[in-house]
Amino acid sequence: MSNMGKAPRRVALIGVGFLALLGPAVRSQAQIGGPEREHPCGLFKSLAYSSFHGTLGTTAADTNTDLRNYKLDIEILPAQTRVQGTSTITLDSTIDGLTSVQLYLDSNGGQMGVTSVGGAATAFSLSGDVLTLTLDRPYNHGEEFVVSVLYGGVPKNTGYGSFIWGHHGSGQYYNWAVSSLSEPFFARTWWPCKDVLGDKADSAETWITVPNDLTAVSNGSLQGVDTLSNNRLRYRWLENYPIITYLVSIAVSNYGLYQLSYDHLGSTMPMTYYLFPENNGANSSSRQGCDLNKTQVEMLSDVFGQYPFIQEKYGMAEVTGAGAYMEHQTCSSMLDVVNEDVNAHELAHQWWGDMVTCGSWADIWLNEGFATYAEAIWHEQKSGGSFSAYRNTMLSNEPSNVDAQVLRTNLNDVNHIFSGTVYYKGAWVLHMLRGVIGYGNLLDTLANYRNDYLFKNAVTADFSAEASRVWGRDLGFFFDEWIMKPGAPDYKWNWRDDVVNGQHRLRLALWQTQNSRGFTLITMPVPFRVVTNNGTVDLSLWNNDWTDVYDVAVPGTVSSVSFDPNTWLLIHSQAKVTTTIPALPLLGDMNADGVVNLLDVPVFQAALHGQVSDHTIIDRGDFNYNGIVDQNDTTQFMAIINQNCRIGPRP
Repeated sequence: MSNMGKAPRRVALIGVGFLALLGPAVRSQAQIGGPEREHPCGLFKSLAYSSFHGTLGTTAADTNTDLRNYKLDIEILPAQTRVQGTSTITLDSTIDGLTSVQLYLDSNGGQMGVTSVGGAATAFSLSGDVLTLTLDRPYNHGEEFVVSVLYGGVPKNTGYGSFIWGHHGSGQYYNWAVSSLSEPFFARTWWPCKDVLGDKADSAETWITVPNDLTAVSNGSLQGVDTLSNNRLRYRWLENYPIITYLVSIAVSNYGLYQLSYDHLGSTMPMTYYLFPENNGANSSSRQGCDLNKTQVEMLSDVFGQYPFIQEKYGMAEVTGAGAYMEHQTCSSMLDVVNEDVNAHELAHQWWGDMVTCGSWADIWLNEGFATYAEAIWHEQKSGGSFSAYRNTMLSNEPSNVDAQVLRTNLNDVNHIFSGTVYYKGAWVLHMLRGVIGYGNLLDTLANYRNDYLFKNAVTADFSAEASRVWGRDLGFFFDEWIMKPGAPDYKWNWRDDVVNGQHRLRLALWQTQNSRGFTLITMPVPFRVVTNNGTVDLSLWNNDWTDVYDVAVPGTVSSVSFDPNTWLLIHSQAKVTTTIPALPLLGDMNADGVVNLLDVPVFQAALHGQVSDHTIIDRGDFNYNGIVDQNDTTQFMAIINQNCRIGPRP
């Protein structure tokens, strides 16, 4: 439905969030279709779907228990390419009369199976990848119980990462490289577990038995290494922070250990890098990447708050695969450790994905968009960094399809969940949010988001609420249009110079036209740079109609106007046109009767106190041009009332 008949709007704003810092940036034309570009982190995860045909998602029974602790005692048998072990799980019942528990284990066509169950479990059945355990008695709400599953077999390799029996190196360095990558729902392929979102284990023990020429790495801190019979070693790892199932990991090879120490913000922790021995030379590029990664942990801690797992470690472990980069908690699994952008991305996940985890795969942008955005923050904040470097990183990370919907809708398709949209457009959502509310408010939002969802799960509405509280205004519209809906704006604009009573003014009209492509209106502040013969002015004009008209006081004759010079907006297109600028509505005429008088005062006061939701009324009282009626508008409104109604102090 066309809105061309609506009254145009007269608005202007010198915006804090859109203060111009640099000159115009070069920007490529956005794409509207075709293949989406893939982030290295997501490329692997989408490839991993190529041979996955199990049951996806969760069942209702998953909500009947609350995870307390995992203890996985697993043996890796490389010569047989099989695993065996016991998964012991401590749970609380969340209902009265719980008599069975549903876990997950992918039978891999009969190659993986359960030998026996124990603890509170007395019987089992495995259908597809759903493992149902019968309990010894009914358990009521809040009762804790422990189940154990003895299992073994050949894990399914779901393409390139669920469970890899790989090799690396040559000659003396040639050896096994065994690793897991469980995101989004592949943990079930190599151990019995509660393979769902929304329920973190309070802690996790991972004991890994391997041949004694191999080293086994997992989450948390190494508690000890036991020498076993038959030339075996058992590595005992303990993750004492809450952890979501898909982040439980193993990485096994003949690693060389490169160790550094983090000493920052009043805390110290080990930084442990497990490198293939051929990459662990004293002056190797891999060690240089690790050295830089230590600096990245320090810098991101300055921006996002102290590293979340400070009592344990951070590190990276090299693995094999077609693109195996994965943010496993406290130790990322990496195809290599030399790409500083990828290293920054996986590190940022320790905050956004591991510490605070998306509560639904539909909201995966809360993990991947945040980590991609951190790549730009790294280039801004690192030694020698700048806002220009930040902006150039955002431009290089512009999504190929600006119209794609960030919220994921097909949660049975891993290619869809991990498409480039959630990485690149998700990062641009944070970039645009920074443009709207300012960098300081964005950092405050992230800090509050961290504190309120520390080691918990969150969805888009939770983050939107955090941003709204910090900014002091409801940002639901912003997340609705950029996350929940598809589309990006097409802008057309025109301007003319004017002089009114000796005051130079800019008259500017702005049209949105993406409705011709089937997309809805986008409400955003739109930045412009105005060059006059008496200085340059940076404006941010609140745009919430298909047609808006602005009247701005400027310091001199206007010589040029440029659209979004610092590239804060994700757009489909923009063009300067010659279309006639519509007439301006009368500011202050709150009741739209053609005059500004005392009858407008009650409506203005209602808008001032947030009692008006019709933005066409709000626009008429928005003298300071920020999209709301606030105290700063009162002086100008009352000046017009005083002039038109001859109200003032007695002589």
